[in-house]
Amino acid sequence: MRAQDIMTPNVLTINENKPLNEARQILLEEDITALPVLSDEKDLVGIITQTDFFQLDALMSSNVIKQHGLSDDLLVRDLMVKNTVTLPETAHLSELSRTMVENHIHRVVIMKDGEIVGLVTAMDVLKAVVLSVS
Repeated sequence: MRAQDIMTPNVLTINENKPLNEARQILLEEDITALPVLSDEKDLVGIITQTDFFQLDALMSSNVIKQHGLSDDLLVRDLMVKNTVTLPETAHLSELSRTMVENHIHRVVIMKDGEIVGLVTAMDVLKAVVLSVS
């Protein structure tokens, strides 16, 4: 089984210069856990996840952000993870799972010819494994 067989296609993305509140709203409204982040030139520059917002909320509730003078007007680029892990759509299930374990991540952006074509989550990998042994 390959990434193209289990990925979620038509992935929503967000520009790095958008307000964090816009990213949070998209995650909530679309019931998704991550958004790949694009530059103005449409290059993949990061990913922002539900977990990033949980960590931000914890910091804000402890007043760490306000104590250090950071603005409430943070942008996506201020919170996103910059080293986004990608694999080609032809990556095997074993490569997907190994990549997630080695990088301590829960999702991989799937690329073809420099374009985002899908997203594979740890749950997608787990479902594929369960189906393959059934």
